[in-house]
Amino acid sequence: MSSQMLNAQDLLERKEFLERKLEECDRKLANAPPGRLHVSCSNGRTQYYYREKPSDKKGAYLRKEKRHLVSLLQQKDYCLHLHKTITQELKAIDAYLKYMPDMSADDVYDRLPVYRRELTDPLIESDQQFLEKWKQAEFKQKEMPEDFEGYVTENEEIVRSKSELIIANSLKKADIPYRYECPLRLRGIGIVHPDFTVLDIRTKQEVYWEHLGMMDDPEYADKAVHKINAYIKNGFCPGQRLIVTMETQACHINTHAIRDMIETIFRKEKITDGSL
Repeated sequence: MSSQMLNAQDLLERKEFLERKLEECDRKLANAPPGRLHVSCSNGRTQYYYREKPSDKKGAYLRKEKRHLVSLLQQKDYCLHLHKTITQELKAIDAYLKYMPDMSADDVYDRLPVYRRELTDPLIESDQQFLEKWKQAEFKQKEMPEDFEGYVTENEEIVRSKSELIIANSLKKADIPYRYECPLRLRGIGIVHPDFTVLDIRTKQEVYWEHLGMMDDPEYADKAVHKINAYIKNGFCPGQRLIVTMETQACHINTHAIRDMIETIFRKEKITDGSL
């Protein structure tokens, strides 16, 4: 199914989460005190009133010593609103899942027989077309010294460190496309070469991965922080479109942690085969 459609698995996970929260709401409402809270705010003062019955227009004033009751009534009010909203969202999810088509508009071209695709000019680029175009795009990789042996990845590329080898091969195992040291222009710093430019197929966005391998070297660390700040100023924030991993001579990169990161960020199924 195309990434442009709402993902069925994501919706099912959201549904399970909401159903758990709905049960939690029900438990809290079952133990909540009767009545509702009325709040009055005027002249910088906030006053709380207890409406024991819906017919109470204002209710009984709650003094400071009744603060615990105020909190319970407010929590009840929150749970009532949350219960209503969750119920509406669950109905919407169920309706979408019920009427979800077998394919999206993005998939129509790819589903055509080859002899028809050859005659067709697609109005919507499919995920596969986008991926192939991204893979075929040429770029000038950062130059390496002629006598540098490096480490050979499963994609038969040469990377500069064993840690980069771990990252590259973990991406390969997860079937996530990437480019090694592809140039990127950042305002305020010029051309940089992210260790990995990773394509998030779901969003059709590039994610940049910088591995900082000598953070116990003060000069290296200063340059690394300057570079990460430049990413942030250009709108690439860590945790969104920027991945940052670090290590020192005493504390090395963890292969399993890298694979867990890839699984979490790119929502791939867990990689369970042997370590690199």
